[in-house]
Parts: sequence; structure tokens; C-alpha cells
Amino acid sequence: MSIDLEKTTIDDLLSRLGNAEHHVTILGSTTSNGWTPTVAWNPIDVFEVASESVTDSTASLEAFISQQQSADRLCIGFLSYDFGRILHRVPATNTDDLQTPIALVYSFDNWVTFSESGSTIHAKEPTFPQEVEKIMSRPARPIAKNVYRKELFPAWSQQSYRHAYQKVHDYIRAGDIYQANLTHRLEGKTGAYGIDIYRKVSRTSNADFQSYISGRDFEVISGSPERFVRIADGTIETSPVKGTRPRGKNAVDDEAIRLDLESSPKDQAELNMITDLMRNDLGVVSEIGSVSVADERILTSYPTLWHAHSTIQSRLRPDISSIAALASLMPGGSISGTPKKRAVEIIDEIEQYRRGIYTGSIFVVQSNGDLDSNIAIRTMIKKNDDIYLSVGGGIVYDSRQDDEYKESLQKAAVFTNL
Repeated sequence: MSIDLEKTTIDDLLSRLGNAEHHVTILGSTTSNGWTPTVAWNPIDVFEVASESVTDSTASLEAFISQQQSADRLCIGFLSYDFGRILHRVPATNTDDLQTPIALVYSFDNWVTFSESGSTIHAKEPTFPQEVEKIMSRPARPIAKNVYRKELFPAWSQQSYRHAYQKVHDYIRAGDIYQANLTHRLEGKTGAYGIDIYRKVSRTSNADFQSYISGRDFEVISGSPERFVRIADGTIETSPVKGTRPRGKNAVDDEAIRLDLESSPKDQAELNMITDLMRNDLGVVSEIGSVSVADERILTSYPTLWHAHSTIQSRLRPDISSIAALASLMPGGSISGTPKKRAVEIIDEIEQYRRGIYTGSIFVVQSNGDLDSNIAIRTMIKKNDDIYLSVGGGIVYDSRQDDEYKESLQKAAVFTNL
């Protein structure tokens, strides 16, 4: 059978990848604003920080990326939320039940990218095109109609959430913080292959920063709409998301909801606070006087939600590498709070489980140093048949507990509606 590899779609390939391909890694996007859709497997090298006992993770990470750039390789990986917590010297007191790595990066000599016109094979090994052709000769795997053996359900009761919310709000009222991102976890079970869950999420999320990463004993499935840091040609950009509404039942209802988000003083203030925080964070790694707000507040529609975001840009200092800049900005302001370190301390005190990969950052680094990354929200962790999906939102002085809880569950819809 003759196979036209140039006309192969990303789903054509994903539906045929199996256990013979190790550490499969996928990037996806629905528009040209996001990642270049990419599939890679069988990395040539791996960087992993399995425990926070490692004290010099940033320097080790930077050395690894530099070595891979010299070899003209593609690097894809993640920094966990806890990478940033450690950076801010906040000791962990909550439960690390999932025990995923603090940081993980794969480097590849061979990969496949996709566009509207078809696929492109990037190969150092001359046999890689034949390997792709052999994979494509396998029968396509259909996606299971029923993803869940046990539907996703909150691990916290609503009463437990109320108690945590009240603690955060008390800290805000006392003046300790202005804002904190409170999250909680949904849990369930699945019999589906992790790649096939990703295939379903990629069709329904309309997100620009979708990803799948297969680790040693876990899988990451992300449908994130939020860019964290993009660095290209010395320009650094971040786009924090703050402000969420569900989509309407019809066009009239949807427009009314959009206008409500657009005119909400609470949501405007929330985004302004995080925009200011990220301006300050960028200032540390940027040339003096180069930081500016390119977009103050943009509203974007997704299949299940409206989101508002800003965009901040600057010129990266020439003495700082792109991966070092990303590491220094961890964790993102939109998923921690302000002031950042105090918010991280409060999050650790109040949340039941260590966040791990969730609200960390998944990233790709090109051989020339250009980098693009997401905030790992709308992100599921799969371990064997167990699945974990955390959700949350920013709490400010004039937040309302019932609204915040409802909003957090609305953010899970891209997964719960599979």
C-alpha cells in the first residue's frame, strides 16, 4: 500500500502510535497563534529532576538545553508548579501523592510537524521516514466513545472548598495578599489510551497550547488556552488569563455574557493586578525600559468559555538564555497570586495536594533558542487507569464563593464533556 506522508494529518499519525514508540510527545494548536503541531517519540536524551532535593535545577536545566541546542535538537518538556515553589524557597507541607517529576525535558533528533497543507518530517536519521511509513501502515485506532470508567468528581466536598475559600478571603481581608489562585482536584478512572484522550480533547478544546507527554509512569494531557512565555528573536512575551464566563446557550445569551465579562470591575481589577505582577517579573530578565503592555484586555471565545487576557512584551537581556528566563518566572502570576511568594505560601497551606505539573509550564525550545510555553491549566494527569484533573480560579476581595466554585467546575468542561 502506498502512503502519501505529505498528506498525513496529525490524527492519522496519533491513531497509529502504540507501545513500540516510547515517550510520545505531542504539541497541538487550533490557530497560527499557538504551537506548531508536532509529534515526536523515542527521545535521544532526557533531563529529569525527580525530587526537590536537587538544589541547582535551573543551572542543570540550562546546561542540558544548551547541549541539545549545540546538537541541533528539539526540546519539549515541563517545569512543574513546584519548580517555582522551590525557586521562591517555600517548603511543601501538603501531600505529594502523584509524585511526578519537578522537571522533565526530552530532546529529539527526529520529529514530524503538521500544517494545513500536510506533514513535514524532520530527520537526522535517514531511516526515520521509513519508520513513519511503517507506523502509518498500521490500522487506525478508533477513539473509544466512553472515556471514563468512573466519571470525574471533586475530591473536595463543596463544604471543604468553602472552608478553603474562606481562609484565602481572610488573608485578603487582613492585607496579606491581594489575590490568590485557589485550586482543587477532580478524580476518576479511565480505560482509554492516553493519546486517545488527547485526540478527543484536541477536537473539542479549540486551545492554542494543547499537549501530550508520556512519562515513565504517568501521562500528561493538556488543553491549555493560556500562553505563559514566548521568546523569539530576543523579544519576550507573556499573556496572563484572568476573567472567565461560560458560553451562552444561544447567540443573544452568549453576547450578554460576553458584555458582562467585558464590563465587570472585579474581573478587570483581577487582570490588572496580574498584568502588573507580570510586568515586574519580566523587568528582572529584560533590558531596562523595554517592558510594555501590548494588549490591556482582550476577550477570546472557546467552545465552553469566554476568557480575558492581556499581553506584556519586552526585550530579553542578552546575558539570559530563554530557558533561564522561563525558569525565573515560575510559577506564573495568573495561577499563583500577588504578592507572589506570599500567595504561594498560602496555597501550600490551604490546598490538599501538591500541584505538580498542573499550573506549571509545558514548553518547547528550538535549536536557535526560541521558546514557547503554556500555563498547564485544563491539564489531566493519568497514572495507570486513574485520572486527575485540577481546576481553580483567582480569589480577590470582592469574589463570591459560590460563583468561584461554579466557575472552577465550568473550566473542567473540556474534559467532563468528552
